[in-house]
Amino acid sequence: MTTPRWNTAILVSLVMCAGAPLAGGQNQKSGAFERAESLACGVRIHNSDIRPEGENKLKVSVRNLRAADVTINSLEVILSPSYYLPSFGNGPIEDAYGGLVNLETKGTLDPGDPEPSLAISAQGTETFTIDLSSLKWGQFKSSQVPSHGLKSVPPGKYTLYVSIMTSGNATEHISNRIAVQLER
Repeated sequence: MTTPRWNTAILVSLVMCAGAPLAGGQNQKSGAFERAESLACGVRIHNSDIRPEGENKLKVSVRNLRAADVTINSLEVILSPSYYLPSFGNGPIEDAYGGLVNLETKGTLDPGDPEPSLAISAQGTETFTIDLSSLKWGQFKSSQVPSHGLKSVPPGKYTLYVSIMTSGNATEHISNRIAVQLER
């Protein structure tokens, strides 16, 4: 009778040892270990019901966690279709819509405009507001520069988040995700 317990104990310890590297920040798809985050990005919205004709203020806060200055090269607001409840799951990225933000004016980044950067001092925080209705939107699967208003995004449930690219090692940072409903 001791043999089944022994086999179960070995099996449990092997599973625990095999799973331990994945819990320590290893990417499950590539197996590569990810670096520690150098930025903390958070987003908040007053009303999760978004109307293309109204003001839809998104508050963005970016905190530099490093002891050195960091430069943000791009900031994109993403609306990813949410097919399940709760709507914190992502649909395929090609079905998502993106709106590029001008880091100088905090408005839309028009095609052809130079992309300004935003420097954040060591341990510093930048907080600003973006009006989602003022951004130009485009669907990722179209591979075109975002050029349409918020009306071009179909109504429905979405997961809203921000993607930030920093200079140097071209690292992408993702904010928290918010469930929103796009109305007509």
